[in-house]
Amino acid sequence: QIQDRLPSAMFVLLTDRISYLANKIGRMKIARYFGIFVIATAISSVENYELKEIACYDVTEEAVDPQQKFAAPSGRCFDNHGMEYQKNDTIRSCSGCLTYQCVGNYEPTTHRFEYFWSVRSESDVDQRCCLSCEGKVFPEGTEMEISASEVGSCTTEVTTTCLYNPATGQGEITKDYSLKDCCLDSGGLHTIATEVMDPATCSVRECKGISEHGHASPFWTSARTFPDCNCCSLDGSMIPPGGWILSTNILNFTCCEGKLLVEKSIAPRENSQTIIAPNSTSTTTPATTTNPTTTTNPTTTTNPT
Repeated sequence: QIQDRLPSAMFVLLTDRISYLANKIGRMKIARYFGIFVIATAISSVENYELKEIACYDVTEEAVDPQQKFAAPSGRCFDNHGMEYQKNDTIRSCSGCLTYQCVGNYEPTTHRFEYFWSVRSESDVDQRCCLSCEGKVFPEGTEMEISASEVGSCTTEVTTTCLYNPATGQGEITKDYSLKDCCLDSGGLHTIATEVMDPATCSVRECKGISEHGHASPFWTSARTFPDCNCCSLDGSMIPPGGWILSTNILNFTCCEGKLLVEKSIAPRENSQTIIAPNSTSTTTPATTTNPTTTTNPTTTTNPT
């Protein structure tokens, strides 16, 4: 039996610990011979993290050292400033995110009763804070991580931050994505120095890199090609409203309210890809027509004698 193989003090502690867990969880029927298994596995958790593994993201923000053990004769715990606390006393740590309690336990490796600081329940983790996948607790407003990812030749910086949401009353992990060497528009990602035509504003946009003038990420600059709106584009050329472009020797495209209208030319033209603005002046030389001259010989009439 397990009682015969364990020191009496340790067995009493195991029995008390099992009863404590059974009453706290309220759904376990624990037999005495399962005591060691329960102590190893039945630990309350926050989002699948064992509470004993949760710690502040920055050790300098901790008011106590959760790894430190205090010998049984003292019967008390101490914070990082040497202040003394009795058994079951609590202290706030990590900018108020964690509440530690001074508890005691029998340590079989040292064969003595020890006191230490422990996070005992889910309520000891403040809901305004955030818990990372590594079990680190971050206060609201704290930058949790900065990472980078690459898509082709474009690098994206991801900033992870803990922010408090008043609507839910909880801290939420948010991610902010910012481009470092590309610009983004409805057409996707574009490398720096890329030029994109914007016919709606008759302008051309160029992707610029990060500058010292307040631009923390690449940005677009726009330059007007024509002082108008609703231009058209074809094969890399900007066409003003009312202007036309000869795409082939027989197809003539005219820009009308941002749309190209197709017109077939009767006679082939020698110059293709020529843009004619609506204000252009053309001179037409009228054709001269010469009517043929008809000569009629006079008719002689002879009267009978």
